Amino acid sequence: LMQFMKGPDFPTGGVILGRRGIIEGDDSGRGRVTVRGGVRTEESGGPPTLVAERSGELAGGLSVAPDRIFAISLRFSGDMLTDDEIWSMPKAGGVRSSIAIDKHIYGVTHDATNVYWASMTSVMKSSHDGGAVGALGPTTGMVEALAVGASHVYYVGSDHQEPGTLWRVPISGGPRELFYQGERLSQLAVAAGLVYTLEWTSGINTPPERLVTIDEATRACDDIQTMIEM
Repeated sequence: LMQFMKGPDFPTGGVILGRRGIIEGDDSGRGRVTVRGGVRTEESGGPPTLVAERSGELAGGLSVAPDRIFAISLRFSGDMLTDDEIWSMPKAGGVRSSIAIDKHIYGVTHDATNVYWASMTSVMKSSHDGGAVGALGPTTGMVEALAVGASHVYYVGSDHQEPGTLWRVPISGGPRELFYQGERLSQLAVAAGLVYTLEWTSGINTPPERLVTIDEATRACDDIQTMIEM
């Protein structure tokens, strides 16, 4: 089949990163791929049309605080995609202000005073009003998901470079720490001292996806729900 169809054709467009998920899907019927947005110019006899392609799910691109909204947008120079921008604006409406610009920004989250995001090299931090930007701790490429707890920022490592890894760095800055090792992780949330993540498993006799909770303080781990494969 792969001699004639190299991969799936998503209606939203985008670029599939890596081939492992495609191969697994063809071999076993189950697979997960990471898709990044892109841009192209289409011409049909009139003025050229700029078409932006985004992945089907824009997880982590928006975070809403009581008084402000934080979001990630693409930046263009002509018809070329140049970099990403994280910005904020008052929740009641008003002027949009830029917080940071980077080649790639993966995920945005916030606490009561600061906003956090991930670049290709670091977990970053700034105040809600867009003050000085600081690096908290390292990343190693793409970040699948991002969330903040009481004392740490948590992120899921790239499915292509660090599959199944859940890392954390102190919100005051410092080295990263491996918090949980699973098989393949996606999605992340922190609430009331618990870290929630979805784990995708490939075993024949195991559920395909499960919701895992890990205690921030003790690292006690539990499955609170097995997801049903549709």
